[in-house]
Amino acid sequence: MSGATGFVGRHLLQLFEEVAPELLIIKRQDSDISYLSSKFKNVQSVNFNECLTGECTQNFRDISIFIHLATCYGRDDETDEEVKKVNYDLGKSMLNFALESGTSIFFNIDTALPKHANRYAHYKNCFKNDSKTFVRNKRLNFVNLVLENVYGPGDASATLIPSVIAACNKFHPEMQLSQGTQKRDFLFIEDAAMAIYTVICSISFSAEENFREINVSSGNRVSIGEVVKLIKSLTQSKIKLKFDSVGHNRFDEDLSLGDPQFLRSLGWQPIVSLREGLLRTIAYEDELYVDD
Repeated sequence: MSGATGFVGRHLLQLFEEVAPELLIIKRQDSDISYLSSKFKNVQSVNFNECLTGECTQNFRDISIFIHLATCYGRDDETDEEVKKVNYDLGKSMLNFALESGTSIFFNIDTALPKHANRYAHYKNCFKNDSKTFVRNKRLNFVNLVLENVYGPGDASATLIPSVIAACNKFHPEMQLSQGTQKRDFLFIEDAAMAIYTVICSISFSAEENFREINVSSGNRVSIGEVVKLIKSLTQSKIKLKFDSVGHNRFDEDLSLGDPQFLRSLGWQPIVSLREGLLRTIAYEDELYVDD
């Protein structure tokens, strides 16, 4: 599993604690995974760079499930090559390991962002398309799980919801925003992790297919403006929201994953409402704000 220490990865691992006693983590050299030792009977790790060079092939023998969660958004001035290494090259290396190990299934966590949105979305799209060709007629099944806006406690501070909460908590006089009319599907982190877990535990393939794409969403679209206004109300902030005061992005169009029909057929339903999810996220961010 790559991306185990990330936002979605941490929550997904909590669900695997009872059913997956053995765990192999792909991580950066400086990532601390010691906390996983108390949750899993046998935790092993390989370094990110060793995977890219193919030096750790023997570590992947007898692996039954591969999960590629690692992402690099390019928010911290990473070079184009660094963004490509995480979002494309690492996934390709893992696919080769999966094929060599004889495993039957590979899960890729994808984004609903259009490929022109940014470098991250571009390389994720390239990986999905190339993987679809790669697995054709091979002994390997590929599941592409498409996420839109996953949010909740512990999300990166640069993302929309934490940044709006921070602006409200820190008594900023105003916040400049885009037009706010573009709609998104907001899914609480615990619901998103359970959706991924449900697919991993339940999916099957027919003899004629080896690539499946599954949308992970609540099925409810809400405008960004509505979410921002709700955060302002829940935090009782007096901040002035200045919509349409920043330039339009290349992906200001609506994003919609539609009705999560397949997930519902597996028995999954989102549990946490947008209001409850925001309240829980605000409470978490409030603790950080007090500690600061």
